Amino acid sequence: MIQLMNVSKSYYRADQEVKVLIDLSLEIEAKSFTALMGPSGSGKSTLLNLIAGIDFPDSGAVFVNRVEISALRESKLAEWRANNIGFIFQFYNLIPVLSALENVELPLQLVKGFPDNKEKKNLAVSALERVGLIDRANHKPSELSGGQQQRVAIARAIVTNAPLIVADEPTGDLDRESATDILNLMSSLNGDHGQTIVMVTHDPKAAKRARSIINLEKGKLGDE
Repeated sequence: MIQLMNVSKSYYRADQEVKVLIDLSLEIEAKSFTALMGPSGSGKSTLLNLIAGIDFPDSGAVFVNRVEISALRESKLAEWRANNIGFIFQFYNLIPVLSALENVELPLQLVKGFPDNKEKKNLAVSALERVGLIDRANHKPSELSGGQQQRVAIARAIVTNAPLIVADEPTGDLDRESATDILNLMSSLNGDHGQTIVMVTHDPKAAKRARSIINLEKGKLGDE
């Protein structure tokens, strides 16, 4: 499903090179639930962004479902993301002026093959039902709790039925009860619906819900 081959990535801060990932190679199986862990600055979020096609490596190659996404031009990459990736963020990234249903519909605007507005609404309704939030479909984000907003974000991530979901600290801003609910939901998406999940987390309890854990240390795998 996911393969990184000799990937390196650096950033520049005040004209100084900061090496974030160093000649990293790894594989993540399809339909797996993988947690990325490591101290701050270890490269977790950078790795997630490379897998999601949000960023490009300086060297090496990134493959997802046998597609070398690191070699795609931006226009093709945007199309690929729309069809293949669902995003879940720590702070939800919902549009404040839109209802929960309208927020969930947004990714469908980017996917080719959904010209019918009724079909888009039906898919959004179905996604909200899957996360147990259809009764809040017409509520705006400010009218929802943190846990409910994250459920909307998850519904938005799954509405296109993307095979890969990337989650950056999805429970980091939630209380323990809400975090448990979100992790239960993500486990269901993986176990019952076969969606591959790659999750960055600092929380050992959250990481234990994954089927495998990748530890990063100073831009390399933790056991290197």
